[in-house]
Amino acid sequence: MKQVFINIQSVYEYLDKLGPRKSLQLLKQLGYEKVLHLSSKIERDRLIYLAKEISDEKLISIISTIPEKYFIEILKENSDEDIVYFINHLSLSDISLLSTSVHPADIRLLNTAFGREKTLEVLHQVGTEKVVGLTSVLGVKKILELAEEIPIEILLRLLSFLSLNQCKKWIRKRGITEIPYFIKSLGIDNVLLTLDYIGFESCLNMIELFGPQKLLEIAYFLSKMKF
Repeated sequence: MKQVFINIQSVYEYLDKLGPRKSLQLLKQLGYEKVLHLSSKIERDRLIYLAKEISDEKLISIISTIPEKYFIEILKENSDEDIVYFINHLSLSDISLLSTSVHPADIRLLNTAFGREKTLEVLHQVGTEKVVGLTSVLGVKKILELAEEIPIEILLRLLSFLSLNQCKKWIRKRGITEIPYFIKSLGIDNVLLTLDYIGFESCLNMIELFGPQKLLEIAYFLSKMKF
């Protein structure tokens, strides 16, 4: 009897704070038991806030698509405001990929370091799939270390230019320590121009053949030659 009373009280709270239309829509689409189950795992006030700030269609799709354990982990690691911001600005496929492939604590680290607007820009400009791929290869802390040495706008240009497979190949063969060295020595425009003109594979082969320092010496020497 006590549990029945708690359940009725929960439904009444949803009706009271969300209004009949939205409450009944959620109960209808998700099911009475699903809503009450989530209420037992997540504070009702948080669920009510999310339901108010996110469209019915998107919220229902997220809860129905993303496994519950990932959804709850995201809520534990991130603020309601940040969750609402990303849900409202990302596609369902991107949300699903991030929530199941990147640990919520890592998302929080990126968000803390860059701010949610810049983090969203990274996801949009570089592409969510590439960000997830780089995170799995490097780890978020290494990405943040790289971003400390290279302004994020410049890093975005490089990551946008290279494919995910090229990024992975570079990391596997050369690591990341030489990236700031080349960008600081040549400038991002010259780095991108070289990659575009000579080609990624040729650049990588030349670095492995001559080494970074000798290759830069050759580049400076050639730039001074008169034709």
